[in-house]
Amino acid sequence: MIRFSQVEVKQLTLSFIIVSLVFWIAFGIPFLYSALIVGLGFVLHELGHKFVAQHFNLQAEFRYDLRMLIVSFFVSFLHFVFLAPGAVVIRGRITREENGLIALAGPLMNLLLALMFLLIPSPISTFGVAINAWLAFFNLIPFPGFDGVKVLYWNKLVFALSFMSSLFFVFAYHF
Repeated sequence: MIRFSQVEVKQLTLSFIIVSLVFWIAFGIPFLYSALIVGLGFVLHELGHKFVAQHFNLQAEFRYDLRMLIVSFFVSFLHFVFLAPGAVVIRGRITREENGLIALAGPLMNLLLALMFLLIPSPISTFGVAINAWLAFFNLIPFPGFDGVKVLYWNKLVFALSFMSSLFFVFAYHF
């Protein structure tokens, strides 16, 4: 059963708003587009981690990094995006495979969202594909603290396939 605390809902909501504002300010796109593309991509990414972790009977809750959200907000006025809004905190005994699957769930949500934007005949669809491809690609970079290193540690083939898929979308739908 999926569980949310009141603190988590508040922190996820505030993070959604700030992430959406950051892209609105930095790129001058309509706020609604920013919320539908970037905000939704961010929330679904984090919920992907949470749902898979809870599937493995682990405690999982999103926690924001308020300082980084504030920095992200002010940096956006320089027309530059720097985001580190927070992460899903997971507690419990976790295997290497579970950790890899939990880490993969976030970027996979972004890739699925990118595919969904491909099906939408709209001026924002290319932007939706590009942003979510970038979110998947960036999070799959095999650098400590990123999802990619956890996926790579678990399964090199799955890492290569997911990383190359995200890279394909980034190059095919750059903006």
